[in-house]
Amino acid sequence: MVPFLTDNGYSPAQSGFVMSAIFGFAIVGQPIVGSLSDRMSSPRWIIVFAMSAAAVGALVLPRLVGIYGVVVAIALLYSLTANSLPAVIDAWIMARRRANPGLSYGIARGFGSLGFAAGALVFGAMAERVGIPSVFRFYAGLAAAVSVVALLMPRPAPGARPAPGDAATPSRHARTSSRHLAEGLRAAATNGPYLALLFATFVAFVGFRAAITFLPLLLSSVGGTVADVGVAHSIAAVSEAPLLFVSGMLIRRVRGPRLIAGVLGLMAVRLYVYSLLGSPQAILLLQVTHGLTFGIFLAAAVDYIDTIAPPDHRSLFQAIAPSVFFGLGSVAGSWIGGIAIEAYSLVRMYRGSALLTLTGALIVLLLAGHERRRGGSRARRARPRG
Repeated sequence: MVPFLTDNGYSPAQSGFVMSAIFGFAIVGQPIVGSLSDRMSSPRWIIVFAMSAAAVGALVLPRLVGIYGVVVAIALLYSLTANSLPAVIDAWIMARRRANPGLSYGIARGFGSLGFAAGALVFGAMAERVGIPSVFRFYAGLAAAVSVVALLMPRPAPGARPAPGDAATPSRHARTSSRHLAEGLRAAATNGPYLALLFATFVAFVGFRAAITFLPLLLSSVGGTVADVGVAHSIAAVSEAPLLFVSGMLIRRVRGPRLIAGVLGLMAVRLYVYSLLGSPQAILLLQVTHGLTFGIFLAAAVDYIDTIAPPDHRSLFQAIAPSVFFGLGSVAGSWIGGIAIEAYSLVRMYRGSALLTLTGALIVLLLAGHERRRGGSRARRARPRG
């Protein structure tokens, strides 16, 4: 998006505002879409509408790119539709897993990572050979295809009762969307472990997103090229897949806050190591650890949120979380990271990012200790007295 906008005469500041609008509006849009999904028996129609709207936006953008207001409006449309779907799909996969224990979230998400890596390579090659506008047309075609595939998603049997905790539970009640959203937000605001997780991951991702945002600058500072930036993102996406495929086995052994804290600790080490490297080859090699840090974090966080969220609001809880650490974390991380580079240096910014991420890991570790003590207290209370 940014190269396309700058090629059409927009300044870096204008292009940056468009990208910030996508992240910023997701903070509001994702919980709304998640609440709607909670009230439906299947997210199929949400996916169809979201991807169809994204396809229309992709087709319109190259034609009206000269009108800045239209560009911002399309960015907001994308943020509310296609960009808000991952959390909805995460919640749907977890609901299907409860009905079919053999299903694996990690395998499903791993294929998503492979798709992202393939898309990055294909879109990059298309942009270089036939121009960026062709990428938008190809994306529109893919979005339309996804809409058709979504229509094949399983439908609930007529009159069948949904499984406990499935997204269909709230739809049995004649509640309005606004009331259901308000109830879900109140449930989130009074869920102590969930709030602790949100705060910790926000702090951690301010550091992580600052580091990722300025990775092109880091590569350039050690002699890397624009092509290296694309390779770095592709390596990161590909590295997620094998770790996500086996994440289910890992989560069964070490689940909840302990696993999340450990992964965030490894992420902090990764960010610090960036500051020590002096060649693009070394940075690209370090990108292989993205799957171990980010990939496992994502699977562990989705699993933990599914266990602490009320059954009627699981999609909402899954949607709020990324809007906090991806949305707010990306906005704050990009802003703070830029200020830190100007005030200190690129190397110090990466070391400060590592410290922030480590702080988030320690907060989650405290949450793990609290849950362990609370579990012990419950076990003692439940023990029969002789």
